[in-house]
Amino acid sequence: MLTAIGRVAAARVLARSNLKLLVRTTTATTAAPFTYLKPTPARSFTTTQWTRAADEADDSTKSGASKKATKSTASQAAKKAAKPKSKPKPKRKPKKKAAKKRTMSRENQLKLEIRHLKAATLQDAPKKLPQTAWTVYTSEGIAQGMGAVTERMKQLSIEYKSLSSSELERLQEKADENKTANHEAYKAWLQQHDPETIYAANAARARLDRLLPEGRYKSYRTRIRDPRLPKRPRSAYTQFSQERWATGNLTGSPPELAKEIAAEYKALPASEKQKYIDLAEVDRERYVREMEIVLNKKVKSRSATPPSP
Repeated sequence: MLTAIGRVAAARVLARSNLKLLVRTTTATTAAPFTYLKPTPARSFTTTQWTRAADEADDSTKSGASKKATKSTASQAAKKAAKPKSKPKPKRKPKKKAAKKRTMSRENQLKLEIRHLKAATLQDAPKKLPQTAWTVYTSEGIAQGMGAVTERMKQLSIEYKSLSSSELERLQEKADENKTANHEAYKAWLQQHDPETIYAANAARARLDRLLPEGRYKSYRTRIRDPRLPKRPRSAYTQFSQERWATGNLTGSPPELAKEIAAEYKALPASEKQKYIDLAEVDRERYVREMEIVLNKKVKSRSATPPSP
């Protein structure tokens, strides 16, 4: 009794012998009409009982595994659904880096200070017209003449000495008119600025006078004259010096007279000096009062001590 495997092997051998027999019959010339021998069917391995049982066992295990897999996935999904969703943690904002402080060099600081001071000096004052006969004559001559200014000035100087009295009188009248016009224009310009602005402009000019080199920027060295500003207090020595100059009985050059007045003040007894000390104290009280009223600035009140001349 052949097994299933043996039966399949025998069927294969029989099929090969039938195929060879078919080839021989077709090549012969006197062969009989073509007849096809149908091979005997052979049973496959899957038709046996033990193979079917194995397949059924595999199917059952697969279905069981798939059921377990679906149950496990369903239980995991249920557990995930049962857990409450945690709130997302807020993202931390990145810390801003502190900006590095840029240190400015001393030279650049000085340039910046000078720039701000120049802006506060009020350089928009009206230009003055010529106020003397000579300046009127030279301004007219330079405007009409040609050539270099230095050569033209020499020629005008020679011509001015030979002018007639009527021409000189005309030039002087023109100079007086210009002086009046300058005064009115300057007064109108002052009214455009309050005393505090004028005071700040003079302070900026004084600061520039110390910072800028000598011989340059002369416009910053002059102070703006404003009668509304409080006049600075006079010291005891200044009180004495002005009194001596007012007598008119001094003779000599100004430097020599200044030395003489200083020596006289030093030689004064204490009782006579007290008079000028008291005058200086009164004048300082006036200055403190006007500074508070006009400029809204408080000045520390101190006793007037006689400075050394």
